[in-house]
Amino acid sequence: MPAVSEFTKAKIVTLHQRGMSYGQISTNLGLSKGTIHAIMRKWEDIGTVVRRSGEDSGQEKEGMPKSPKARKESSKREREEGRMSEEGLNPFIKEFQNRKIPKEIKEDMAGIVEESRARRKELAAAREKEGEQEREDMLKSSEVRKESSKREREEGRTSKEGKNPLRNSSRTRRSPNRSQEENQSKEMDKEMKTTMIREMREEIKTLRKELAAVREENGELRKELATVREEMRGREEKGQLEKADWMKRMEMIEEKMEQREKKERKNNVIITGIGAISGNVERGLEECLEREIGVKVNVKEAFKINKDKMMLAKIENWEQKKNIMLSKKVGTRRERTGMGRKEKRERRCRRLREDSEKIEHMRRNVREKEKGMGRNMERRRQGDE
Repeated sequence: MPAVSEFTKAKIVTLHQRGMSYGQISTNLGLSKGTIHAIMRKWEDIGTVVRRSGEDSGQEKEGMPKSPKARKESSKREREEGRMSEEGLNPFIKEFQNRKIPKEIKEDMAGIVEESRARRKELAAAREKEGEQEREDMLKSSEVRKESSKREREEGRTSKEGKNPLRNSSRTRRSPNRSQEENQSKEMDKEMKTTMIREMREEIKTLRKELAAVREENGELRKELATVREEMRGREEKGQLEKADWMKRMEMIEEKMEQREKKERKNNVIITGIGAISGNVERGLEECLEREIGVKVNVKEAFKINKDKMMLAKIENWEQKKNIMLSKKVGTRRERTGMGRKEKRERRCRRLREDSEKIEHMRRNVREKEKGMGRNMERRRQGDE
């Protein structure tokens, strides 16, 4: 027998007391009939359950009354069980008393015990009446046999003479009480089955509706998840495109800066042999060039190199620089050949420093923009989640 909890046992007993058969209890609780039969036998031995008619084994199950020998054995067993329960020797009752039972089960069990006691009293009274009836029947059986044989002889004699008025009459037989109880139990079983089937169908309908609603919700959630994934994918692609665009812009800016620097270097002129110029250096250099070589130029910027010995002048355009280069009165030369080694090295270092600072500044800006884009992407993802 599989392990069954005390709550399930109490439930089996309550269902049995309410009029359910072993088959109905087994279908309701999902247990086999053998298990339920064993549990009911065990509880019946304790004295808390009275079996229903039509569910006993042996002669009672077949619809036959108990023999006097079986009644004596059952009464003897009941007396022994009562003595053991009073002395506290019944292990099943002791185990059941030691276990903790919920309040509802205790109340049900109390009602079941009271009903079982009342039924036991009724059964005992019925058994006593049946015993008295059987004793009376045993005493009357001899007289009945004599009367029946006498009646049969008389009926045979009258039938031979053709004077029996009751020969062709129909005999009415009384159906025993047991058949009525069986019919009532069958009707109750049918009603219980129909009600259980109806309830099961209603539960199945509700479960199907709930399952359909859950499926619809799952479908909506899947659609939302797909849309969110598409949006995230689109945003990632957009972020990658923006990053590529920023990199292209950076490269274009670097190229433009290099070209601009080349153009600026192309119009640079180094002038030597000019003394100190006071005031505005650009205006003073323009006046000096116009006075010495007769060339009018526009100087954007002018820097002193090696104190007052050399000057670096940025001319406005290439034509003016060309005119200066053609004149030989003033010692002019190009940037790549008109300086000493030390001046060239210093100027090269200065240019490299300026270029590296510009590039580092641009890279820093790019990194900050990338970080800002990454933060925005993370915030959007968190907001979507």
